[in-house]
Amino acid sequence: APATVKAHAKSKTYGDDNPSPDAAVAGTVNGDTLDYSLATTAVKFSPVGSYPITVTLGSNPNYTISATDAQLTVNPALATVKANAKSKTYGDDNPALDAEVTGALNGDSLAYSLATTAVKFSAVGSYPITVTLGSNPNYMVSKVDAALTVNPALATVKANAKSKTYGDDNPTLDAEVTGALNGDTLDYTLATSAVKFSGVGSYGITVTLGTNPNYSVTK
Repeated sequence: APATVKAHAKSKTYGDDNPSPDAAVAGTVNGDTLDYSLATTAVKFSPVGSYPITVTLGSNPNYTISATDAQLTVNPALATVKANAKSKTYGDDNPALDAEVTGALNGDSLAYSLATTAVKFSAVGSYPITVTLGSNPNYMVSKVDAALTVNPALATVKANAKSKTYGDDNPTLDAEVTGALNGDTLDYTLATSAVKFSGVGSYGITVTLGTNPNYSVTK
């Protein structure tokens, strides 16, 4: 009698166990069970792609059987590369960039790179840390960028003490500046309430800070 064994197409995700193969059987009579087997070349960690599901016929002396093979499709696994946020102080070297990788299987290393537009003397602010994905044929990879925050450097402006004789012009006021980097000049002014004929005594020399966006300045 004529009969058919038609393997069913299957699919799975990379890294999953193979699904159980099965087939549609038609044409059998009298409760007969046909002798056949199904096999595929795909294994648990076969790369993404298409693999044959092959019907192999056994001994079926009462039937003339036509067999139809099928395919097992391996789809990409889901993975994520999430850049870790970083921070540094103005003037410091950039910290090492790294990321949290989830979803990688079988000891696989995902192909990606990390970069930021910030450099050693980038101004205080926030700079992107960008994930660039390479070729990951067995994965559908999503990425999450992050930010590198540049914080102000610490600096100090300390007015230098001065003295003069009653009736003399005020001496030139100056200060000791520490913490300035990269040839930066801190924005500050110095003033005193003393004038040429101020009476003998002590007068304050006041530091007034201007705008220094890359520094946290104490005086």
